[in-house]
Amino acid sequence: MCPKRAACYQRVSPSAINRSLRSSSQGGAVVSYRHLTIQIVAPSLLLVLLLHSHVVLAADLYVADYHENCIYRYSPSGIRSTFASGLDYPSGLAFDRNGNLYEADSWSGNIYKFAPNGTRSTFAEMSRGLGGLAFDCTGNLFVANQTSNTIQKITPNGTISTFASGLNAPVGLACDSQGNLFEADCRSGHIYKFTPDGVRSTFASGLISGLAGVNGLAFDRDGDLFATQFDLGSIYKFTASGTRSTFASGLSAPGHLAFDGDGNLFMGNCMSGTPGGIDNFTSSGTMSVFATGVYSTGLAIYLVPEPSTLVLLGVGAIGLLSYFRRRKHDVSHTGATGSA
Repeated sequence: MCPKRAACYQRVSPSAINRSLRSSSQGGAVVSYRHLTIQIVAPSLLLVLLLHSHVVLAADLYVADYHENCIYRYSPSGIRSTFASGLDYPSGLAFDRNGNLYEADSWSGNIYKFAPNGTRSTFAEMSRGLGGLAFDCTGNLFVANQTSNTIQKITPNGTISTFASGLNAPVGLACDSQGNLFEADCRSGHIYKFTPDGVRSTFASGLISGLAGVNGLAFDRDGDLFATQFDLGSIYKFTASGTRSTFASGLSAPGHLAFDGDGNLFMGNCMSGTPGGIDNFTSSGTMSVFATGVYSTGLAIYLVPEPSTLVLLGVGAIGLLSYFRRRKHDVSHTGATGSA
């Protein structure tokens, strides 16, 4: 999910504005308040918005339903619509950087790609038993396979290779901002960490009770990893160093996870044979029911700018263009004056 974003601000002192507004004896041009607004405020606004865009993002939640063999789309207010149907036990979901949704069709062994308008194409043909999906920061797609106990890697051009093997029921996958892949090894109760070149280490262990252990994984925008433990009915939070704390407990069959742009956590209940629901947790851990009557086996959220954000970004872009045009004009004017 999301790494920490450093704040960046530009402060303009009154004295600097006054100096800019005065005619310069060195041949500088007078700058009006309007120009200052466009040249300074707008570019700064654009930069701040880009760095803090998660504050003004709307999120649609996509849910794979294995019972109805479809993918549902939920608006932020909880209104449900069918995004795709006619699947064969849909499981993992993940978005690429362009807003295309990828779905692991567990029983057919196919990876389907859905354009934002819902148009479906086959991205890869694999074997049965597909589970979680995750993209790294360079566009590689990782696929968990619970039948072969492997993780497959698919490059953006479709080349498939085995990234990891010898696992024990890999389920959830998640990538951090450095390109490291984390895997929920359900039946061993481990969370494994893989570097981009495939070196494996144990990030967490002991997450097992009975036959079912760790399940869903997701990173929040601060870089902390959240994991569900199926049988114990808990969600655990891990810092980057691996320190564990309990985020929520007493849950019913917690499954896959997804964060929205405001830091709210969505969790699917995945009790086999009975319809569950989608629970929502605030960053402080307060839980509410978001949706009911869905057999969820995968969650994904795609963040898109709200219209107001797009308008502000447009203003910032215009400001940047005006700024660089002004700079070019000033440099040309200074050069011509100096050569005279």
